[in-house]
Amino acid sequence: MKITVAGAGYVGLANALVLAQRNEVSVLDISIERVAKIEKGVSPVCDDGMEDWLARGRVKLSAFTEVDKCMQGADLVLIATPTDYDAERNFFDTSSIECVIEEVLEFAPAADILIRSTVPVGYTM
Repeated sequence: MKITVAGAGYVGLANALVLAQRNEVSVLDISIERVAKIEKGVSPVCDDGMEDWLARGRVKLSAFTEVDKCMQGADLVLIATPTDYDAERNFFDTSSIECVIEEVLEFAPAADILIRSTVPVGYTM
């Protein structure tokens, strides 16, 4: 299965590493620095397990900033982008999720979408 993980933070990268053990996984992120680190086998987040898996090349994982390259032919897109919570307004900013969904519809319309980001109750109804 070809999987795209949108978001190379802790949640996205952890999921990507697990899924890459048996699938072709590409990580999409807006940070050129994070993508470059992943491509060099270096974890962009501080976690001994992730650092070890990447450094030893235990999984084949590619990383991109270009949406079209990353999503082409994806069967599944896992979204793990930030949804900052504003306690004063009782509001989750889901704009990054919505952006990725639009990109999936354009570049991988047949792909299933799995949201791992924190969302408000009823968001996916």
